Order: sequence, then C-alpha cells, then structure tokens
Amino acid sequence: MMFGRTTGLKTHPRAGLLVPSATFRDRSLLGALLFLCTILTTAYSFGQLKWLESPGYLASYATGVSDNGQIVAGFIWDGQRYTACIWQNGVIHLLPTPEGANSKAYSISSDGQVIVGEVSSMNLGQLAVYWQNDQMYILCPGIAYDVSANGETIVGEAHVYLGQTKGFIWRGGSCYLFDLAGDPVATQALGISPDGRWAVGVYVAPNVDMRCRFTGVNRGFLMDTYTFAWVDIPSLADGRTEDEIWCLGHSFAFAVSNAMPSVTIVGTSELGDWQRSSVAAQWFPSTQIGSHYSGEVDINSYAFDVTRNGFIKVGLHDRFGAARWVGIQEEDLNTVFAPVRPCGSSLWWADSVSTDESGRFIVGWGHNIVTGQPRAFLIDSTRVLEGDVNMDGCVDDADLLAVIMSFDSSDPYADLNCDGVVDDADLLIVILNFGDC
Repeated sequence: MMFGRTTGLKTHPRAGLLVPSATFRDRSLLGALLFLCTILTTAYSFGQLKWLESPGYLASYATGVSDNGQIVAGFIWDGQRYTACIWQNGVIHLLPTPEGANSKAYSISSDGQVIVGEVSSMNLGQLAVYWQNDQMYILCPGIAYDVSANGETIVGEAHVYLGQTKGFIWRGGSCYLFDLAGDPVATQALGISPDGRWAVGVYVAPNVDMRCRFTGVNRGFLMDTYTFAWVDIPSLADGRTEDEIWCLGHSFAFAVSNAMPSVTIVGTSELGDWQRSSVAAQWFPSTQIGSHYSGEVDINSYAFDVTRNGFIKVGLHDRFGAARWVGIQEEDLNTVFAPVRPCGSSLWWADSVSTDESGRFIVGWGHNIVTGQPRAFLIDSTRVLEGDVNMDGCVDDADLLAVIMSFDSSDPYADLNCDGVVDDADLLIVILNFGDC
C-alpha cells in the first residue's frame, strides 16, 4: 500500500522565493550550522510521527505504548526469527529470549514496566510470558495478549490439551482458566480493561439451527474478572436470513475500556452482506464504526484498542490502512498525519493507543520509504506541525537548514509538498509555519 501526502499549499502557485546561489555553494558554513543545530536537538522528543529505529533488522512492529509515550513494546524480524523488544526514548532494546526461540511482545502496562507476549520454539512449544526489570517469567503454555494499566492482571489463551485453547486470567501469581459454554469450546481472552476488572475475547458458539452455513461461529464475550460472570457480544449480522433460517453472525472483541459509567468494547463484526464483510464495531449498544460502501469486495475494518474512557479507538481499514475513531467519527491516519509523513511512506496498521483520555500516543507499523521495509511507528497525536522536517516538535532554523541542505534532491523528509523535488516551495512551507511548536 502506498499513500501520497497532501498539503494545504497545493492550491498555491510556486512561491518563486529567491535564494542567493552562494547560499547553496557555501556548504562548509551550512554544514557547521547544521552540526550545531544537531547538537542542540539530539535529545529525544516525541515530535508527531517517529519511525522507530531497528537497524539491521528486516521489519519491526509496535504493539503497545506507555501512557507517557516513552516506552513502546513490539518485536523485530531478522529474516530467521522474531524477537520481542522495547524502544525506550526511541532506542531499541531486545528483551530476554531463550537461545534459538522466537518471541513477541503484544502489550505493555501504562508505566511501561510490565510487557506481555509469547516465546516459542520446537523444544519449548508456545509459552505465555511477561517481562519485568529485563527478566522473563513464564505464565503457562499459550500466549499472553494484554495487561492491565498497573501490570497486575494479564489475560491470554492457555494451551491445555490436544490443541485446545482456554482463556486465562493471571493475577496475584495464579493463572485461572475459564469456560464460557463448557468443554470442548475454545476461548481466547484478548483484552483487559486498564483497571483490570473487565476481560474480552472470543469463543466458539454453536449455531441454533444446524442448517446454517456455519455450525459454529466466533463470538465475542465480556467477562467480569472478579465474579467470572460473562455476556455474549452480539453480531451486526445476527438474525440474518438463510433460506428462512435464523443464524448467528461472527463477532470479535479485542479491547475494553473502564466502566465510565459503562464499558466500551471494540472489535469487529460480520456485517451481514452477501460478501460476509467484517466492519469495526463497538458495544454496547452494537454500533458499526468502520465504513463500508455497498458493493465493496474484500474491504474489512477492525478496531484493536480503546482508551480507558472509551472515546478513542484505533485499528485497521482495508481501504486506507491505519485508522482512528474519535467517538464514532472515522479518520484515515494517513490523511490526518499527511503533513508529517515522509513522501511515499504509509501507515498500514494502528495496533494500540495509550490509555489516557486523549489517546495521545498511537503505535503500529507501516512502510518506511527511507528503509523500504515495514517499520514500527510512534505517533504523538496532540498536534500536526507542517514544516517540521526533523520532527522535533517545533518548526525552526533546523528545519530551514534541512530543506536547504536537501535542495534539488528527492529527500522524502524535506520534500514537504511531495512533488518529487526539494525546492523553494518546500522552503516556503517551513517559512510560513516558522515558530510553531
């Protein structure tokens, strides 16, 4: 997927800004100035969009972020195996992994101290684990998918026997398995509310009429982890008519907010059209939030995470890539952050959002045009600064120098209007936004 970048200056003619030719020839002076600016701005800052560094690796993926945005969890791929990692203030650190094994980190506590995920190898099988203080701890055979804000409650799937999976809740040093509809029904706990009270996931439910197309369907659930009472998550396709037969549709619950005053659950639901499309949805009540146009084929959407107040959701839309929903208003993150996204780069997948009410930090992965490879990203969504070439959070002389030093090139960072060349039009964008922070 490749996405272009738009700018508010597209409707303006070329500025024709006159820059003395000696300015570009005197590289020694500009080089000294750029070096000085580099020294002054080397401290890590959030900026607006940062591709997280993973030198030497073929791909990287970000799956969780602390509330202050300073620690991001995820994993990298070196061409042979996956390794769980964190980025702390933008610097990658590999998490302890048994020799020869694969590992992946899927979520992180709000303070960034507890990371959960999985380790797998031929010898070990698949193990649900968590990392704390740079140490790895085994929970049970299976996968750990999510952790509460304080790091004390972990949920996932346990592998019990003959490939059967059961949802688990780990709390206080003990792992609790649960059944929703009795054996041998498979269950997975995929998300936990920030306060650790509510768990969501998916189980397999039998259709009420054996004449339905599917005798068993994936259904989301919401569980009170204190009482283990649970409720089924309905599908937008429930009651779909198949030759006058009432059938159940599919639903998946991926994440849940705190009860404020009621919980908000996000996931995806079968729409009920003839294509059996899936759309991003929230509950309760059952609400479609992912757009879908009549006649679209193989266009699905998914909401993967939600803030603790239930207002901000992030996920994926097949039509455009990384998505955000503010309330029920859908946003294409490639468009929202177009002014700060290097030309030719694209945001494919928004996997997680910080739990604070504003959902300030968003992480996921996409295509980085500079490396030409899948790369993890961190977005600071508080503002979008056009002209912030070095993405340090301010439009200043360092950005002017970056454009000047890239003049007549196709540098995707300095080519602010994405016309294929760095020129006076890009310089004008920096000048018009100079001083914004």
